[in-house]
Amino acid sequence: MNHQKVNDQVVSSWRLKLVPPLLFICLALKIASMDIYIPCMPYLTRFFQTQEWVIQLSLMVSPLLSSLTALFYGRWTDMHGRRRIMLISLMIFSVGSLICALSSGIYLFLIGRIVQAAGSGGMSVITLVILSDMFHGIKYARYIAMYHTMFPITFAIAPVLGAQLFERFNWQINFWLLMVGSLIVFISLYWILEETLSSSHKQENDWSALWDKSLLLVTDSYFMTMTLGHCVPIVIACIYSANSSFLFIDHFQCTPITFSYLQLIPVGANFLGAILYRQFLPRLGLERSLQIGLITLCLFISSALFCLFSSKGELPLYILSAICLLNFGLPFSNSTCATWAYESTTTDRGLAIAWVALVRNGLISSFVMLTAAFYNGTITPIFSTMIVLGLIVLVILRKGLMHQSYKTHHCKEP
Repeated sequence: MNHQKVNDQVVSSWRLKLVPPLLFICLALKIASMDIYIPCMPYLTRFFQTQEWVIQLSLMVSPLLSSLTALFYGRWTDMHGRRRIMLISLMIFSVGSLICALSSGIYLFLIGRIVQAAGSGGMSVITLVILSDMFHGIKYARYIAMYHTMFPITFAIAPVLGAQLFERFNWQINFWLLMVGSLIVFISLYWILEETLSSSHKQENDWSALWDKSLLLVTDSYFMTMTLGHCVPIVIACIYSANSSFLFIDHFQCTPITFSYLQLIPVGANFLGAILYRQFLPRLGLERSLQIGLITLCLFISSALFCLFSSKGELPLYILSAICLLNFGLPFSNSTCATWAYESTTTDRGLAIAWVALVRNGLISSFVMLTAAFYNGTITPIFSTMIVLGLIVLVILRKGLMHQSYKTHHCKEP
């Protein structure tokens, strides 16, 4: 049997081939838990007899709390290894999904979402950490691109699947599906996944070192610039995604199934951008890829301004076209910046990845809830917030290019 070394650990080659697909299935479950029930949200408002912002809170609790728990998962996995922590996070996620499926009131549903988020925080972070143990260099960069490709794929499939299941059965079936899927991945990884962190790379510091090491990361201007360059474009896209169901179902009077198919258009653009990014990354290089992200962001801002100030701007066709421009360019900016952020540290990589997730999901939750507070049934508050953040991103990405150019030039000097 063929074997290969991963961080000084001997790993069977057949396991090396099976682990990444299982990790991406695990990631898909985590992503699906965020938006599989978006088509059900207007119905859940009536089912739980609550207000729209409470249901949106249940949506945002997942990225916010998962990022907070990811910080501890990242440190925990640097100290104690990857395998056991991944299995624990999967089991917690499964329990949270079960609570959501059985809930008959909004408080129990929110508790289920909190438990589910506590598990999903480990699933996403440890997936990236295990891949960084197994692969390096350009191969790792391509896996990062594949990691980010999973987001548009899952965001495309999950709402369509959720709407179909909702129409044919009930909203609870979505969470039963997440529970069963996580249990299947748990059993598979239990038998297949071997420890990928060597004993020599385990961190011996106690938990008090978490804050000192975190402080080093957040005060590193290069790391934080790349982190924001990765996070803020995603925040802009999520502002639209979190409010789109109310816009199209309540304002434009679409059915949940029609809305889920409309969502495929911008998500398909994101998927196309991710595929092209991964395909042409070796040829373009990371700096040119980021420049493409800058160009598409400028095009989005121009289209969004047209939607705000033109009498035809509120038509669904123009709204979707603007979002397609944004989503197409996202992989070129966020995947590039993520690669530079992750590779800026050789030690405590789990903690670094967790901090990126914390910043990203914290910003997503904050700005989605801020936009929801001013939502008035039209596209105006949504696109206004997105344009302001888009202008900020242009500055961040430009600064990121300057950082990277200086770093590249400095490394080439004798």
